[in-house]
Amino acid sequence: MADIATDILDTIKKVIDHDCSFTALDIPVFEGNEKHYLAECVDSNFVSSIGEFVDRFEGMLAAFTGVRKAVLCVNGTAALHSCLNMSGFSPNRHSQRAITGSIPSSSSGNMQSKGMRF
Repeated sequence: MADIATDILDTIKKVIDHDCSFTALDIPVFEGNEKHYLAECVDSNFVSSIGEFVDRFEGMLAAFTGVRKAVLCVNGTAALHSCLNMSGFSPNRHSQRAITGSIPSSSSGNMQSKGMRF
């Protein structure tokens, strides 16, 4: 089995013409005022999930999508938690069910730990 994995990796390395010793999941591109904005966040002590930039982005997102209010979340799991809370979901109601995609996700397991049954 290890020989097959080695063959696959060797073939991928030949095809992509890239040093596979390190492959970033995402390579950021800084082309504008990012350094200035980051310094502004640090100077204002708002380097978390609150502050002027978060408020501005939520407002811009709400305007773009045509809704009254948009709420930013740190990740998909936090977004699912928020949706459950806003929907009135209760793990004590045994008749409630959720339909999810077939691709495994850690957030699906996290939701199950909160009482949601799939």
